[in-house]
Amino acid sequence: MTGRGQEDPHFDCAPDHGAIVVRFDFGYLGLGEEGSGHLLTLVVAKGRRTSYIGGSIIEVKGDNLYARATIDSFLDELGYLSMELHSDGEPALVALIKGVFADRVKKYGKEATTAQLRLRLGAEDSHASQGAVESGIKTVAGLARTGRMSLEKRYNLKVTEDMPIVPWLIRHQIFCHHRFQRRRSSGRT
Repeated sequence: MTGRGQEDPHFDCAPDHGAIVVRFDFGYLGLGEEGSGHLLTLVVAKGRRTSYIGGSIIEVKGDNLYARATIDSFLDELGYLSMELHSDGEPALVALIKGVFADRVKKYGKEATTAQLRLRLGAEDSHASQGAVESGIKTVAGLARTGRMSLEKRYNLKVTEDMPIVPWLIRHQIFCHHRFQRRRSSGRT
């Protein structure tokens, strides 16, 4: 599929010992012509057991209400009561996850939230511990490029990073990816 190619994909085959781990990271996305230099900032979350991806464009790295709401919605959509939130220790990402934790305390109560969510920090810039979410960032970037190309071809227009449709496009592409992608394990959507 145009815009989604990978040279050497890596598949994680590590055993899952029952923990519901959700990994978070920031990524960058360029939708313009190669070398244009303008990159959008993404926050991406990926559930380890389900490989379910959540992501959204954010204005800046760090704690902000829109990013919190996006992550909170993603965690609700996963449907698990108990989760371990994993970050690479980047201060902006840790602040964002702690903000989500605080919002969930307000929403569900302190006892319920602290019993259900745990924060685990890896070493900052530890790409080895963040492999799953790094592949999620690649997936989101590929989906965004594919969606952009589809819109451009279908409506004969040029989609740029500053267009209001771009955040929706990314969320919509992730939605379609999860609802209609064929799973390797079962062959079903």
